[in-house]
Amino acid sequence: MCCANTGSTNLGGGQPRDSQPEETAEASSCGTDKVARFIGAVAVPLLRKAIESAAGHAPVRWIAPGQPVTLDFNPARLNIILDERNEIAAMRCG
Repeated sequence: MCCANTGSTNLGGGQPRDSQPEETAEASSCGTDKVARFIGAVAVPLLRKAIESAAGHAPVRWIAPGQPVTLDFNPARLNIILDERNEIAAMRCG
């Protein structure tokens, strides 16, 4: 079974896993720590602008299901992954 989540998810700012310091450094590089509260929200245009503003920088890449994306890694880029209902499913740097 690939990619099982074995750690707890804590969006409240605690330190649920031993690797938290590295994740925090990565999250700070692209702003996920500033916008994680929007996970689960529908990505309407007004919300997209609010997230881009809250992240505090560009680029922000919105990724819809099945959308092709480049494989270049940019630690400052905020990737926002959408589900089939246009809801924010995940966020990560890259």
